Amino acid sequence: TSESSGTVTWTGGSLSNGADASISITASVNAGGVYTNTATITSSNEDDPDPSDDQDSNTPVPVPQTDLSIVKTASDATPNVGDNVTFTLTVTNNGPSDATGVRVDDLLPSGYSYVSDDGSGAYISGTGVWTIGGLIDGASTVLQIVATVNATGNYANTATVSGDQDDPGPDPNTDTETPTPGAIDGNVEASDICVGDDLTIQLTDFDNLADGDYQVDYSLNSGVAVSINDVSFTSGSASFDITNPLANSYTIEIVKMVNSSLEELDLAEISNSFNVYELPSITGVSSTSPDVCAGTGSIRLTLNNVPDGSYSLTYADGAFDNVVVLSGSATIDNLVEGDYNDITIELNSCSSVADIDVTLSDPSIPTLTGNAESNPTACSGTDGSITLTTGNLSDG
Repeated sequence: TSESSGTVTWTGGSLSNGADASISITASVNAGGVYTNTATITSSNEDDPDPSDDQDSNTPVPVPQTDLSIVKTASDATPNVGDNVTFTLTVTNNGPSDATGVRVDDLLPSGYSYVSDDGSGAYISGTGVWTIGGLIDGASTVLQIVATVNATGNYANTATVSGDQDDPGPDPNTDTETPTPGAIDGNVEASDICVGDDLTIQLTDFDNLADGDYQVDYSLNSGVAVSINDVSFTSGSASFDITNPLANSYTIEIVKMVNSSLEELDLAEISNSFNVYELPSITGVSSTSPDVCAGTGSIRLTLNNVPDGSYSLTYADGAFDNVVVLSGSATIDNLVEGDYNDITIELNSCSSVADIDVTLSDPSIPTLTGNAESNPTACSGTDGSITLTTGNLSDG
């Protein structure tokens, strides 16, 4: 046998009377063309008295085959919550037949919110169906879908292509992209306060969080979590109060957040430290006034919640600098007479609250308020006298 331009020539040789011979020819079915296959006896050494049966034809009816494939990519494999991600779908007909009725099913899962597409109406976001229609052998077509990454949900986005014709494979009819959003991140901030004050917790820089009300759970020093409901976020910021916390050094951690759909958010580690300081106090006072006019006296103080050290204390008309506190006691020396009202000590921006008033006084000035005299009864006598009335003088 030989073949030339699609024509197979079979030279059979001799064939006895009543005998037969056969040959099998294997051929690939093309996507298009003439499918009637005709065989003809073209020559023999002897005359053929009945040439009517020297030719026979067979016409198979091919079943169209279209090997459709789809490839999906995402513009960002690790987007932030709230970012837009673009899914690109590329459908290819790898033949061998032209395809009809081609469609793609790609309904966005709950982890995304639809924004737009470039399908000019061929993609319906509500059903996820992209209607392509006809696609000739070897052709490709592309669709881009833009979606916003939600804080929670299913992020595995699957697209499946199908058509009217049988698909022999092996190219995949389904492709899935699963971007992995980063955890919700932000800052928790709290200023140091004094015992008796309420603490305001500021939540800032939650830039990927949608505006709305959230349940926020926090812990102090890794203790039992406390839930705060209806914490309202606007533009990534919110706040809530902790009422009258006890004195301590604290680490606050945001351990859980739940949105209005009761979905728990994936959180990064969000924590910070702050202090609640005890109030310093002056619990006792004594004083020594000057013992001479224009002399100096002193004030002695008993203090609580004041570590040993050197401090500046204030009073209504000035300040005492470099006052040394040792074991809860302090003495302020070299004070002239006068009023020292509202003596206060401040530590860690916390001030003592008791009204401490001290007055130092000079000794009273002696006075002569009256006199009487008696002359001697004789010349050069000594029985005369002067009697004086005095004030502010002790006996002596």
